[in-house]
Amino acid sequence: MRNSTPLKLAIWLLLVLAGSWATPGAVMAQPGDVNGIDVRLIEVSPTQIEIQLRANNPWDFSDGVGNLTFAIRWETAAGGTLGTATQSDLCFFGGLRLLQNPGINNVDNSGFRYKGYNCTGAGWEDGDGCNYPANTWLPYARVTVTGLTGCTDFEVVASDAFTQSVNSNWFISLGGTNITANSDVVAPGVELGSCDVDCNGVTGGTAFIDNCGDCVGGTTGEVACVQDCNGEFGGTAFIDGCGDCVGGTTGEVACVNDCAGVPGGSAFIDGCGDCVG
Repeated sequence: MRNSTPLKLAIWLLLVLAGSWATPGAVMAQPGDVNGIDVRLIEVSPTQIEIQLRANNPWDFSDGVGNLTFAIRWETAAGGTLGTATQSDLCFFGGLRLLQNPGINNVDNSGFRYKGYNCTGAGWEDGDGCNYPANTWLPYARVTVTGLTGCTDFEVVASDAFTQSVNSNWFISLGGTNITANSDVVAPGVELGSCDVDCNGVTGGTAFIDNCGDCVGGTTGEVACVQDCNGEFGGTAFIDGCGDCVGGTTGEVACVNDCAGVPGGSAFIDGCGDCVG
């Protein structure tokens, strides 16, 4: 029988060389290689926001302990408060639990309201099943919005004057390494509240089209038309001195006063110039 060992060795060498030459200088991503995690907000319902994370490489225990800090911002004029975070994913709840920052608990500053969150994670252990694919948005936590009265955008703040002053800019690290520079806050955020545009072009406004086809109420300064006595919206029919609905589309004319001043009365001026009858 022919010795097949040299042939097998040659094939193995070709496979190794092909793998190294296929993508010069490239190294396949492995767990432990995460050096960027993006964050974004999505709407779950009119009163709930979901915070999502996206790692740029496969993410598991080998990436080490995670820490993150951020604040969510929206317009003070819209009212509303954000609550504590809830996490249904047990891996995130156990190893990357998100807590509220007691120093930024629905705080108003320069026209915006802020709610702060942070995490000092315990990390995961080998074999606990906590592993996530690369470049996939992951449901990390949810927060509930209450008391919102206007329309506004909720957004994670990368950095502004207030978050800088309270040390709450967007920050994330893995395994003790700061990876914030490679981790984006992904727009556009979430729009919640009374955000419909009324007929006068005002977002969240209360102007409406009345029964005469006109935009009234809200900030228009106009009032809705009403029905006349003949049931016509904006009509000109009216109740005359005799108690009858006349004018407008009725086809009726108003009664007149007689010489004694009685509407529809029968008094008249006689031949001597006197009001009689």
